[in-house]
Amino acid sequence: MVYGRACWVRFGACCLALLAGVCAELFLSPVLLRLMLERILG
Repeated sequence: MVYGRACWVRFGACCLALLAGVCAELFLSPVLLRLMLERILG
């Protein structure tokens, strides 16, 4: 089965969006956890 160029572009865009989401979650999760802990303990 041969895919067209538009299909590959869409696939690449989806992969980039997922990668960006994972990176953002990895970078932001410690900050968010600290904020939640400060709110609970403070």
